[in-house]
Amino acid sequence: MRLSQAVSAETNDVRGTASHEIPLSTSANPMRHRSRLKGLAVIAIGGIVLNLFYESTGPHWKTVSSQITWSDPPAGVGDFYIAGNEIMSLTFADPVVTLKPAGEWKVPTVAEPTEAWMNSAGETLNRRTVNFFRGTLDHGLQRFLQAPGQHTAWWHSRDGQVHLISIGWLDYTSQHSADDLVSRQTRVWKSLDGGRHWSQMAWPEHEDIDDLLFIDAQHGYAIGRGPTVRRTSDGGESWQLIALPPDAVVPSGRRRNLRAVNLGPDGTLRVAYHVDPSATGPARSVVYGLPPNQQTFVPDIVLPNQTVIRLASTPATTSGYALYALSLLDDEGGKDTAPDRARRAGVLSTWTDTQPARVRQVMTFDMKLIVNGLDVGRDGLLLVYATDPGQAIDDPPIPLMISSTDAGRTWKQNADGIVYHNRYFDQDTNTLYSLLDERLKKLSFPIRHSPASQD
Repeated sequence: MRLSQAVSAETNDVRGTASHEIPLSTSANPMRHRSRLKGLAVIAIGGIVLNLFYESTGPHWKTVSSQITWSDPPAGVGDFYIAGNEIMSLTFADPVVTLKPAGEWKVPTVAEPTEAWMNSAGETLNRRTVNFFRGTLDHGLQRFLQAPGQHTAWWHSRDGQVHLISIGWLDYTSQHSADDLVSRQTRVWKSLDGGRHWSQMAWPEHEDIDDLLFIDAQHGYAIGRGPTVRRTSDGGESWQLIALPPDAVVPSGRRRNLRAVNLGPDGTLRVAYHVDPSATGPARSVVYGLPPNQQTFVPDIVLPNQTVIRLASTPATTSGYALYALSLLDDEGGKDTAPDRARRAGVLSTWTDTQPARVRQVMTFDMKLIVNGLDVGRDGLLLVYATDPGQAIDDPPIPLMISSTDAGRTWKQNADGIVYHNRYFDQDTNTLYSLLDERLKKLSFPIRHSPASQD
């Protein structure tokens, strides 16, 4: 069976084309000729049935639970994680704003808050909190951690027992500093019992954290603005500052974030960043890798005229593992910024950990789409998240999920608003979860090999 690629505005169905070679009859016997015609008809009908079966099956969203309850409902679900029947969630919550009785308003038609700070956006943001909930699908969630903050990163073990959370707090009422940052305070919290009890870890509070990536409960990285990269080998008790790869620091001195990072199944940290055109070379994105137990980043790949926005890796196999980079094509000037991001085509590239020189482009997405997310699963599963902004100004944006189950050879595109609620992808089971209010749904994709052992 040979698969071909077909894209439509609403759904991109991959159709199979069956080709069968049947020898022509050389007999003059009409009964034998009629028998062969019947055989041809059976094969043709079988091919049609196979196509219809393929197009009518495939993954569909299924409701796992419609009765997930919260002891203190947050303003939005935030990030969440499923481990068996247990569910954990990290959310933000804004302070409660109350109003004076109408009779106390200075202007009868203008409502007034009960306290002055409630009328200030900066003061309200300063009072935002980060909240960790845990519980079960059938008994609801309880809050076990609350701390002031507007920025967070979260890592958890596969079994949901070990958690590290960084919480960054910014003072939105202070004067901006020279590099356009406001006062910052970052703290790291750790739990060894599934999030029921927490302890604060040592961390330089002036450094924020964008990503926490761990290969196990002891060995991992914290990546933050600057950029900065720190490594721990004792579960976050201490952190070692790692020297950055070439051109990671912007020559102007402006601090920046590493937009795309990934920790491979072998413990290799990879970071991607854009390098503007200069006398030494054209515009490009570079990917550098830091092998475990080494102190220096080494070059991995170069993607000319692209800005990488996501890095992802497959699980390890006997032959290694594959890496994928979701990128935006640079504008004509080679810059990684553009007034209209929707006009920058998205591209997906891949290579392997053992042969980084053999990088190839898997897919170029329609320029009208805004690509913004990537999940990579087992057995060739690729999930790209995008938005179709529409043609007219008043057209509502259409959320899309573009999927492949054969490592990018064929693709299927669906309008799917569910994935834009709050999502979590389980690479071990090729399952995508979505949580909105009290309803948890899942979308399961085929898996052919046994998943990796749990932490």
